[in-house]
Amino acid sequence: MKPIRIFLVVSTFLMLLSCKKESSFLKVHQLFTDNMVLQRQVGIPVWGKAMPGTKIKVGLNGASSETITKKDSSWTVKLSPQKAGGPYELAVKTDDTLLTFKNVLIGDVWVCSGQSNMEWPLENVLNVTEEVKSSDLKNIRVFDVPHIISNQLKTQLPDSLKWNVCSPETMAKFSAVGYFYGKYLTEQLNVPIGLISSNWGGTNVEAWMSEAAMRKFPRHGQILDKLQELPLSKMRKDSALAIEKWLRKVDSFDVGMAKEWYKPNQHWADSQSMVLPGIVESLNIKNDNGIFWFKKVFRLTKEESENKIDISLGMVDDEDITFLNGNKIGEIFQSNIPRSYTVQKQDLIEGENVLVVRLKDKGWRGGIRSSPESIYVKTVNRSIPLYGKWDLKYGTPELPLIPKDISPNNYPTTLFKGMINPLMPYKIKGVIWYQGESNANRAFEYGTLFPEMIKDWRKHWGSGEFPFYFVQLANYMSKKPQPSESNWAELRESQVKALALKNTGMAVTIDIGETDNIHPKNKQDVGKRLAVNVLKNVYKKNVVGAGPMYKDYKILEGKIKISFATNGSPIQKTALNESLNAFQIAGANQKFVWANAIVTSDSTVIVSSPKVKHPKAVRYAWSDNPGEINFYNSEGLPASPFRTDYWKVSTQK
Repeated sequence: MKPIRIFLVVSTFLMLLSCKKESSFLKVHQLFTDNMVLQRQVGIPVWGKAMPGTKIKVGLNGASSETITKKDSSWTVKLSPQKAGGPYELAVKTDDTLLTFKNVLIGDVWVCSGQSNMEWPLENVLNVTEEVKSSDLKNIRVFDVPHIISNQLKTQLPDSLKWNVCSPETMAKFSAVGYFYGKYLTEQLNVPIGLISSNWGGTNVEAWMSEAAMRKFPRHGQILDKLQELPLSKMRKDSALAIEKWLRKVDSFDVGMAKEWYKPNQHWADSQSMVLPGIVESLNIKNDNGIFWFKKVFRLTKEESENKIDISLGMVDDEDITFLNGNKIGEIFQSNIPRSYTVQKQDLIEGENVLVVRLKDKGWRGGIRSSPESIYVKTVNRSIPLYGKWDLKYGTPELPLIPKDISPNNYPTTLFKGMINPLMPYKIKGVIWYQGESNANRAFEYGTLFPEMIKDWRKHWGSGEFPFYFVQLANYMSKKPQPSESNWAELRESQVKALALKNTGMAVTIDIGETDNIHPKNKQDVGKRLAVNVLKNVYKKNVVGAGPMYKDYKILEGKIKISFATNGSPIQKTALNESLNAFQIAGANQKFVWANAIVTSDSTVIVSSPKVKHPKAVRYAWSDNPGEINFYNSEGLPASPFRTDYWKVSTQK
C-alpha cells in the first residue's frame, strides 16, 4: 500500500503543477516594463492576455483594479488617476502568478514620431560629446519602437523591448529632437517625462495613417484593395537583395574608368554641361542613378602652383573619387560627409589644372549638394570659386534601372498598422511630429492629408483632442538668386493648415537648417522650440511659445501692409530703415521680385518695391532655403513663412 500512496501523492502533485503551469499564461503588453512612465491625472489602462476566465488584479501606489479574462484571452483594467511621482511598483497577479514592474514613474508621456529628422539620434548632433555626457537624467525614460512594416493591423510589439532610464549609455541612439524636448520639459515642469520614439526615415504621411483615413482619398483605393494580399516581408527582402546586387554591378558598367576620363589629355567632345552644386535628378534623364563624371578647369599662377592647395566640394551624395591633373587626390564612399582634399605642389601646374570628380549616385538624390560658396579652390593667397557650369559625361549609360525599393513609402497604412496601433490605448499626454520632406513633391495635397492624420490618431487613441505639436520644415538646399516656385515652401504652407485643428502647434525652423544637409545638426533648438510652444499652450506657463504668424494684409498706394499675430512678443526691431530679408512682392502679372520690408510697429510690416508700382501679393521666405533671415520676435523666435495670395502653386493638381 505504501508504494501506491506515494504514487498517488506524486501524481496529484504533478497534476497540480501541470495546472499551475497552464494557468500562469499571464502576459502584459510589451509597453509595460521596468522603468516605464505612466500618464498622470487620467485613468491608467493596463492590458494583456491570460487563460480565459482568469481573475486579474492590478495594483499601483495603493490603487487597484480587477477583471476577468475574456474568451479571446484578452484582459484590460483601468487604474484610478495618479499624481506625478514615483518610483513605484506595478503589480499584476492571478491566483498563481505575480508579475512586478519596478522603478515606475507617474508623469507625462509623449510620442515622438515622423521621419528621419525625428529619428536622427543624439550621437549626430552639435556638441555631441557634451550632450551625451550630460544626458544622465533619471526623470526621463525612453521607449524605442523598431521599424515594423505591416499590411495587417498589429496590436503587439516585440517582447524584447523595454523602457530605459535616460543616461549616456542609453541615449546616443535615441531621437535627438525627442530627447531635447523631454529635457526642456522636465527642467521647466519638474515632472517625469516618458518618450516613446516611433519613427522611420524617408517615410511619407500616408504610411502613418489608418485605412479608414486613407479611404477618404479615392486615389489610394486601388493599392489599399491589394495591400492585404501582398507578402510585404518577402517583397522587402527580395528588393533589398536586388538593390545589393545592382550596387555590386554599378562599377563594372562604368566606361569612364575604363577609358581613363580622369586624365587631363582626354577630350570630352560629346559632353554636356551641368551647373554645380546641383542634383543629377534635375537632368531629367531616364536613369538618374549610377556614375557621373564632372570636369572643371581652373588656372593657377606660378606662385600658387608652388604651394599646396585645398579643394572643397562640400557635401557629395553618395560617393566620389576625385582627380586633379590625372592624379587621384581623394575618395570617400559615404554620403553626407564634406569633401575637402589637400593637393601637394608636385601635383599642380602653372596655368590650367584639370579637376575631375567621379560621382556615384546609389539612389534617391545624388550630386554635389552644397551651397555655391562651399565648393572652391583655396590657394596660398586667394579662393577660386568652382560653382557654375561643369562638363558632364555619363559613366553608366547602359546601367539597368535600380530595382524598386520596397519601403513604407510605397504603401499607405503600413506604419500605422505596425508601429502606431500597437501603442494604443497606452495613455499619453500628446504627440510631437517631424515629417514632410517625403511629401514635398505632393505638397499641396499634404494640406489635407496631414490634418486628417492628426484627427485619425486622436480618434483611434480614444483620448480626445490630445496635444499634437509638429516641426515646420527647415531651410534646405541652395538659395535661389531670384524668387521662384518651391515644393518645400508649399509643404510648409500645408503644415500651417493643420493649425486650424484644436490643440495643435508648430515649431518654426526656417533659420536653423543647413544648405547641404537634410538632417541639420542643431536639434537642440528644434526640441526647445517645440517645448516652449507646448509650455505656453498646453501647460499654460508664462512664456512666449512662437514667433510672428501672418494674419492679414492691406494694399496701400504702391505698398502692402502686413499684420501679424505676435503671440505675446513684438516683432524684433531692426536697425533704422534696415529691410527684413526674404520678402517678395508681385503685381497682377504674378511675377515676384525681391522687396523692401520695413517694421512699422510691434505687429506690422510695410512691403514695397520700385519694380512693382501696383502690388497685389507678398510672400515671405517662400523658397527651399531663403538664406539668412532677420525676422524674429523679441524672444528670438522666427516668423513663419507665408504668402498672401491664393494663386495656383506648382504642386496644386
